[in-house]
Amino acid sequence: MKRVLAMLAVMGYATSASAVCPSNTYPIRVTDFTGIEGTQIDANAPDGENWKELHCPSGDLQKVGVSKTDAVDPQTSVGSWNINDDNSANATLTYDYGTGGRYTWRLYANFFGGFCWQENNDSGAEIARGTIIIPGVGCNIAASASAATPSNAAARATSNPSVIRSQASRSTGGEHYRLKDLIGTSSGKPNSNAAAPREQGKGR
Repeated sequence: MKRVLAMLAVMGYATSASAVCPSNTYPIRVTDFTGIEGTQIDANAPDGENWKELHCPSGDLQKVGVSKTDAVDPQTSVGSWNINDDNSANATLTYDYGTGGRYTWRLYANFFGGFCWQENNDSGAEIARGTIIIPGVGCNIAASASAATPSNAAARATSNPSVIRSQASRSTGGEHYRLKDLIGTSSGKPNSNAAAPREQGKGR
């Protein structure tokens, strides 16, 4: 994400560097991040930069390299991630890259395992698009000093697993889904129950 973050810093965070995430391609705004811990981002920025990072349960954000011990491109901590206002219409993700900046983005999705990150306003720029998968690689390397405190994971762990959370549709009256039902597997395919609505209700 270094190039796209540098571009946003030069242009000004509120300035749209590209179009918003298209609503016809990504009709669902993620408002329930249940199941995001331990998943891997595999996405491309508008300039073509590939973004592979792990949402470690501790709150650490790790770049996926060639391997954990590769001398040239090892798996390494690049910052931290956190969920804001989960299970609400204002839910967002914050990615903190330390000296590289701290960014809060919306996440949009479709029913085919696709996701799109967008600046946190209705006309915000598209940051990247791709997949969120259950990876074959884990987060078992030392976390950086900039990693989020365990309170992020602890707050998630104390939530009642029997409660069916929802994910709000972009359109009013749309079906609601959980993120865990829309993420893919290591093959990139979405979960088989992704097409089944969990709850009906109003979106934003």
